[in-house]
Amino acid sequence: MVESTKIQIVSGASRGIGLYTVKSLIEQGKSVLAFSRTSLSDLTEEARSILINKNVLYKSFDLSTAYLKKQEKNPFLCSFFDDAKLKFGNEFSFESFTHNAGVLHVNKLRDESLEELRDLFEINLFSAIGIVKEILPLLENKTGKSTYCPKIIFVSSGAAVNPYGGWGAYCSSKASLNMINSVLAVEEKGITCLAIRPGVIDTGLQDLIRKTGKDIMPDYEKFVNLKKENKLLPPEVVGKCLADIILKENLHNLTGKFLDISDPQLQ
Repeated sequence: MVESTKIQIVSGASRGIGLYTVKSLIEQGKSVLAFSRTSLSDLTEEARSILINKNVLYKSFDLSTAYLKKQEKNPFLCSFFDDAKLKFGNEFSFESFTHNAGVLHVNKLRDESLEELRDLFEINLFSAIGIVKEILPLLENKTGKSTYCPKIIFVSSGAAVNPYGGWGAYCSSKASLNMINSVLAVEEKGITCLAIRPGVIDTGLQDLIRKTGKDIMPDYEKFVNLKKENKLLPPEVVGKCLADIILKENLHNLTGKFLDISDPQLQ
């Protein structure tokens, strides 16, 4: 009997830690379904070199509107899974889903419109819940192997537990994501659910903070200095660490927890 292809799903895969997570996964021989809102034609040359690969199926998917309609299933995911059959064959199973997609608005809550708040929560929280609901039946362990446990990993943030002025929407969306992770761990005993704090990474999000946060964020200088002092983590390193967590067995005793990516328990 031919063993089925094990597939990892990664959102927010066109740049930053999402892109380098995909890179590390395929370097370790894994097959990946990857998506982000960036169209294939707008990918950077580096992203194209990683995502246009025999072991990757990449599609553009705008999470800001993914679940606005009253529908339990998103047509994009249905067609995405059908395309996966064409690329990887009918004999495949999903081993993990990593929700890395997320946006930050730098603005005081008093100045943030409800529409802007809803848009951020749609991407950072509700789309994650919608995707999880659809893939849960596909993540069930049918291998019979005691060491194998499918994973749902939410890329969270220290902002989930530490309030930052100007990040009200972002902080609260990540805190909500952490609680979804905890509840899933209680409800879905056969799946390992983890919320991971990746650290302060040298990505576009930090660029946004430095460009827009000066007159809004009390902690603005802290983030400027992290860049000046070369203390931001390289996304390549964080992506490799995240991929290792995705593939590591015997983590089910940690299910439901919010952990730093460098936590010794994950090593």
